[in-house]
Amino acid sequence: MRILGLPLPEAEAHDPIAVMRHVHERVLSPILRGAVEKGLLRTIPTVDQILETAHVLPAKPNTAAPIICRFFSRNTRALIFRLKKEYADRLLGTTGNSQHSRGNGKLRYPIYEDLTRTNFFKMRAIAQHEAVHSCWSVSGSLRFKLNGENRIRKVKNILDSVDKIIENS
Repeated sequence: MRILGLPLPEAEAHDPIAVMRHVHERVLSPILRGAVEKGLLRTIPTVDQILETAHVLPAKPNTAAPIICRFFSRNTRALIFRLKKEYADRLLGTTGNSQHSRGNGKLRYPIYEDLTRTNFFKMRAIAQHEAVHSCWSVSGSLRFKLNGENRIRKVKNILDSVDKIIENS
């Protein structure tokens, strides 16, 4: 999982345990509380129960560095991705208000799958195609919708050209 925009104290940036705790507290806990509310979990798991490791990637100056986390369980990872839209902290309005909210505004700390370089660039190319409404990934598999359609299409061969992917889906 890749997390964007989460500020880390400089002292914690080189300590994987501190990074994991910070991610758990600020990003994962609201989602896990939602899982408990829905009855999907009995209690909120501790950081030691869900994250195997975490590290910070290099960043552009004056921006929060991306953080990569690895889960122990695919089920926990899937739960986080499934519930993030509903329970992750969001920014209210367009002014960058720091209040917490469910379901409104952009995610405070966007969470993405950590895709391979090939998948990431192919997803971006598909998303930028004039015929495509949206493109996303699910467990590393790319999916997209064409403009004016509700049908979800799946990329069968990542090595095909974007035009061939759209034509053959």
